[in-house]
Amino acid sequence: ELVGVSQKCVSSIKKKHESGQVSDFRRSGRPRKLKFRDESYIFRKIRKNPTLSYKNLAVDFNAKFSNVKVSKATIRRLLIKKGLESHTAVRKPLLTAKDRIKRYKWWKQRLNWTVNDWGRVIFSDESNFEVFNRKSRVIVKRFDNEKYHPKFCVPRLQDGGGSAGIWGCISSKGTGVCNIYTGRINQLVYKDILENQLLPSVELFYNPDDYWIFQQDGGSTHTAHSIRDWFKEQNIEVLPWCRRSPDLCPIENLWSFMDAKLVNTRITSIDHLKQVLHKEWFQPNTSRS
Repeated sequence: ELVGVSQKCVSSIKKKHESGQVSDFRRSGRPRKLKFRDESYIFRKIRKNPTLSYKNLAVDFNAKFSNVKVSKATIRRLLIKKGLESHTAVRKPLLTAKDRIKRYKWWKQRLNWTVNDWGRVIFSDESNFEVFNRKSRVIVKRFDNEKYHPKFCVPRLQDGGGSAGIWGCISSKGTGVCNIYTGRINQLVYKDILENQLLPSVELFYNPDDYWIFQQDGGSTHTAHSIRDWFKEQNIEVLPWCRRSPDLCPIENLWSFMDAKLVNTRITSIDHLKQVLHKEWFQPNTSRS
């Protein structure tokens, strides 16, 4: 304190004076294998092609730099240290420039919405789950906040056979009533869902005089004349929505939780899949945290 530096600094200077040298002492432990240039090359490579495996990345590096050899384990440790971990690529429709402009305008109009404002919204969505739903996953290396970036997504393909769908809705109050189905949802089926699942969910979420808004995506079934007429008859306000924007709907997180549960469940049939979906939907919210 008398000289304005730390005790560690004084001790270091004293040792160098006693040893008669000013250069740093040789550090203990094994020296770093990769230099800054090497790490930068690996980082740029994986950012350019996020689907590269650790093995192929190591092979590419070793072919380019002959002075040092790395293993896939070294590559993996380096990328994890930088915050890049392996994730399953999200399958979603790709956005056009027009879609992005509409999304920006939608966001700007609701920039000042409060927590209470969003708490009045009932979010809804449908999702399909396959009996054997792990056969076509694409692994990418990305940061946690890049889940829906187009570079780390793959185009959604048409669902094959052996699947079941689930319609559900959520609000700040929790999960509502769900509908599990097979086949496609047409106007008649969707109207039945609104009457037998949405309206009972509203009674769970709010008091009769409470103000609330309903959210749905812009699918052709949802925007059909018969459905719009039904909303008018029921005096239900529908939140305007941007097409191809599943990432804006928080219920997508719930589908991810359910999908993760299915990874560890051996599904044997469509009926079994429907039972598991029903069970996971009504699990207490604490089990998903």
